[in-house]
Amino acid sequence: MKVRKEKLCEWLENVLCLTDHYMDPIMRAACGVAESVGELMAARVADQKTIIQLQEQVITEKDRQLSKVQETVKTGLKTYASTVEQKCSEAFSCRVQETVKSEMKSYAGIVESKCSEVLSEKTITAAVKSA
Repeated sequence: MKVRKEKLCEWLENVLCLTDHYMDPIMRAACGVAESVGELMAARVADQKTIIQLQEQVITEKDRQLSKVQETVKTGLKTYASTVEQKCSEAFSCRVQETVKSEMKSYAGIVESKCSEVLSEKTITAAVKSA
């Protein structure tokens, strides 16, 4: 079967018309999707930057709170130790020592219950040792 040149041209024209008719809307939709994906990716990057900035702010605030609590503990312990030393410098009996130990445990318990979000037992111990 021989196909004439005119017939081949007609078929090719029909294929191109069909392609234009059906593929053009699909290609336009694909371009729109590509633009949307680009916009969503840019928005996601911006959101992630915002999240990182907020996390840094939270960390900075927690550090500030921790420093305040550590300073309060240091000041309180120095004041307490100074008072005990002044009051009991001459006779520091076992009973007084036990009272001091009991008060320190009580004070540590109060600090732990009030500041459990900010301080761990390890942090309190470090603050007490450095005071």
